[in-house]
Amino acid sequence: MKRIVIAVFLILSCSIAGAQVKFEKGWIMDNAGNKTECLIKDAGKFCAQSQVTYRLTKDSQSEVADIMDVKALYVGGTLYERHTFEYDESEAFLTSNSSQSPDPEYVKTTAFLRVVCDGPARLYRYDVPSVKDNFFISTEEDPTPKYLI
Repeated sequence: MKRIVIAVFLILSCSIAGAQVKFEKGWIMDNAGNKTECLIKDAGKFCAQSQVTYRLTKDSQSEVADIMDVKALYVGGTLYERHTFEYDESEAFLTSNSSQSPDPEYVKTTAFLRVVCDGPARLYRYDVPSVKDNFFISTEEDPTPKYLI
């Protein structure tokens, strides 16, 4: 009986510790280009989020910004930018990432793209659970991300 009580206690304490919300230092840029230094809730997959939860200070209330109000955000050493783009949502072979369909199934969406490489050409990654990784590229001459096939 003593072992069962200890096991239950350990399981509950581990689940409570894992459920704590983690806010990391970063910034959010609004559509006007204004940067706000803040603590951003790091859910890990910003590409899949339609809102960003943040706090202005460690002790302040959490605030929520809609994706349409956030132009870019920087958290955990990674830059994310909001773009409207089309990507191939068709099923893919797990090893090759190529579509099983002869005609790609493009879906238009507005989401955060993770900036993988910055320079004269910028490489983006759209990584969402249950969707294969999709990459995009933009240049100084054409800043709109183009789908890499």
